[in-house]
Amino acid sequence: MFGAAETPAEAFAIPVEPVAVPFEPAFGVDRVDLEERQLADAATAWLRGRIDRQRQDGVWRISFQGFAQADRGLQALGAALPGDLKALEIELPSASSVSDVGLRSLAQGLDRLQCLTRFELRCPMCEAITDAAMKAIFRSLEALSSLLEICLDISLCPQLTDETLNAVASLLAHFGSLEANARPSEDDETTLVPPGPCFRSVELVAHACRNFTDKALNRFGEAVALLKGVSSLSLSFAEPGPSVTSLGLTAILQCMEGMTGLEQFVLVLQGCTELYESGLVILCAGLAEKTKLRHVVLNFHGCLGVTSAGLVMFSDVFKTAQDLFSVTLDVTSCDKVVDKGIEEFCTQLRHKKTLKRVLLRVGGTQVSQNALPLLKKEMSSLESFQVSTAIRTSAFTGVSVTFK
Repeated sequence: MFGAAETPAEAFAIPVEPVAVPFEPAFGVDRVDLEERQLADAATAWLRGRIDRQRQDGVWRISFQGFAQADRGLQALGAALPGDLKALEIELPSASSVSDVGLRSLAQGLDRLQCLTRFELRCPMCEAITDAAMKAIFRSLEALSSLLEICLDISLCPQLTDETLNAVASLLAHFGSLEANARPSEDDETTLVPPGPCFRSVELVAHACRNFTDKALNRFGEAVALLKGVSSLSLSFAEPGPSVTSLGLTAILQCMEGMTGLEQFVLVLQGCTELYESGLVILCAGLAEKTKLRHVVLNFHGCLGVTSAGLVMFSDVFKTAQDLFSVTLDVTSCDKVVDKGIEEFCTQLRHKKTLKRVLLRVGGTQVSQNALPLLKKEMSSLESFQVSTAIRTSAFTGVSVTFK
């Protein structure tokens, strides 16, 4: 009855098709969790490679260029930050996918950095970040009494509003209250309270942050003005939104007035149609008596209210700047600037023995080609004197100016 090769069991066995059994990770971890863990591990490994290449003790410079998982990288960074770190510089690629998730993780890690003196965050054109994440960052920084320098580039971040600028202002106002001036004790007027840390550098690049208003600019300018010990100030509010008027710019234009030790000053107001001669009067008053001023960058590209008469007002600024080394002036497309204005501007500089470099951008003005050879001849004693007549398209993203 049975075939010769068959046993009874084999004869009556029901054929079964092989079935693919899905992989089940151990300990009940599902596939999604496993993928998340693998991505987190990859981010940690990527970050470790960046950290291992740091050449200066206590300083981390982390660029996320070329790394697609910026949020995961920031999460790994927030977890890895050592408590003795002195400087943290973070660069996110323009238009990256970074979100509040990554920045909040970074903020949590900042709480541990009680020795941090410098913080830099560059996140231009990041469409997903909001005020909530930026406020978390600055709340953490406010708890770090060691902080002396801050740099923030939030150019073209469309969701950021006055709340972000107010958070920056709150941070600076806090450190302004800890300024290095000793003051009488409340209990005993003969006892001086030991001076706090002296904030020395502020850089804010807010190109095309079109949700900012006069109210926030006023608060920010007033906060910066409290930092009397700042030696480097760089402010960029190019292409502001319709809610910024000359009233808001006033606080920005005069915020450096009490900074007697100011050495480097950068102001980018390109595209500010609300900048007039009256604003330049305020600016020159704020820069007056800055005897230590060495480097000046003024970008008034497309500011139609800037005239030749306004440029002449800088005479007193340059006279008192005993160590002036370099000056950059951009008046591209300021059609009320003529030959005489640029000539008198250069006349103010010509006799400065310490001056080595001058760069002028005069494209789209009424400065004629005939005036340029004479200017170059008069400024021939400088190491570098350059005049550009190109009409450049306004740049929106932030550019840091490095002085040597």
